[in-house]
Parts: sequence; C-alpha cells; structure tokens
Amino acid sequence: DLEHDRAELFDNPFDAEQRCPDGCAATVVALHELAQAAWLLGRAEEALQLATDGHVLAEQRLGPMHDSTLALVQLRADVLVELGEGERAADALAEVLAIRGATAAPSSASMLSTRFALAQAYRILPDREADAEAAYAQVIADATQVGNAHFVGMAEAELATMHHRRRDFASAIAADRRAIDQLVRAHGEEYPQLATLYNNHGIHLAAAGDPEAALAAAHRGWALWKAAMPEPSPQDAAFLANIGRQLIALGRPHEAIVPLERALAVTNGQPATV
Repeated sequence: DLEHDRAELFDNPFDAEQRCPDGCAATVVALHELAQAAWLLGRAEEALQLATDGHVLAEQRLGPMHDSTLALVQLRADVLVELGEGERAADALAEVLAIRGATAAPSSASMLSTRFALAQAYRILPDREADAEAAYAQVIADATQVGNAHFVGMAEAELATMHHRRRDFASAIAADRRAIDQLVRAHGEEYPQLATLYNNHGIHLAAAGDPEAALAAAHRGWALWKAAMPEPSPQDAAFLANIGRQLIALGRPHEAIVPLERALAVTNGQPATV
C-alpha cells in the first residue's frame, strides 16, 4: 500500500535528520518512491535495482532496524515475488516480520502489510501453499479486529484465487464477494484494484457455470481498468480476453471477435493470459 509505505518512511523525521544530517534520508525516500513507481509500471528489474540501492543506503546510514530500511526490504521482496524468487522474498519478509513484531501489535498496519507480503511470497512456492493460506487467514483475523477493511479485502481476494485453483468454485465466489465488499468499504466503488478482482470474479463465475454473471463481472472489471488506465497497454489483454471467452460461452462468437482481436493487438500478437 503506497500511502502506508510513505507514512512509514516519514514515521520519525527527527530521527532521520539526526542520523542523516547531510540529507541522505531524502535520498532514501526518493529511491523508495522511484522503485515503487517502476514496480507499478511493470518495470520489475528497474524497481529491484532502485529498491536495492535505497536499502543499501538506508542500512548504512539509518541502520538495519529503521522503518525506512525495513520498508525498502519489504518493497524489494515484493518485486522479487513478481520475478518468481519466492524463497529469497520469504526469507527477507520473515525477518522483517520478526523485527516489527518485537514492538508492533499484530493488527498494526505495518504488521498486516508485512504478513500479507509474506503470504504472497509463500503463494508462489509449490511447497508453501498451506503456509500462504494460513498467513492470509491470520491477516484477515488481525485486520478484522481493528476494522482494517483494506487488508481483509486483499487477503480474501488471494484466498479466492487459491480456492479456484483447487476447483472449489463456490468458495472462490464467496471469497470474491467478501473481498469486493471490504475493498468498496475501504476505498469506494471506483477503487482501481477492484478491476482485477472483478475480472477474476468473472473467471470464477464462468468456471462455476454462470457465463451471464461472468460476462457482467468481466465488463465491470474492464470499465474500472480503463477508468484507471485509459491508454492501451499489454495489461488490457487479460480483461479483453476474459470478455471474449464469456461471449463465446454464451454462443455469441461474432461479438467476441472485437475484444479478442484487441487483446492480441496490445500483446503484439501473443496470446493473452489471465
């Protein structure tokens, strides 16, 4: 969560000034934000390098236990997960969780964020699925205690995907609905991250044999996505391909041609994946 990460970096500006009288704390913040921006734009390798540079500087000048240092360790681990390096990410995040857990309550925003990130790392490791599910469940329990709808919703969305992979479509759909409800409660109905959630909800509804509802969910996801990202991008393909699939399932192949062709166009002719 970008706002949370930024808040952490500015948690104790006086302390940062004492440790970094030459202004290196501002450089740490800049590197963190540049890394975050690169990651959100899909430039994972660049984000990893920026986060690594920021971490090295923060560790040297602010110390390994400083919030700014820990925030950069976590961001670096998030990028490593995207790059498929789950073991490295999980090791780093487990250490951050232990450090934060020594002084912070389990339901604090920093602990929820780190535990959720750790669950994300476990999720991509073949032998850690049970650990991922347990970590998501713990996030939900801790976040519910303090009414943190954002983390409840994010964890429910990930559990929905895990249920779908196990072909437990009823549980996936129920988790989708809980996730949507919580994220709308936290951020409103136009929250951009709802786009992917609605798109996934459509996939889960289709797997359960409800193509009409699946198409409606896919259209809702696409509308939210384009409101947030109006320029054509390769990420469009997942939404467009989903719409095309649901139209075919409903016996409307002629209507499916346009979204499917657009999906191929934005991926330079490569098949779209969801």
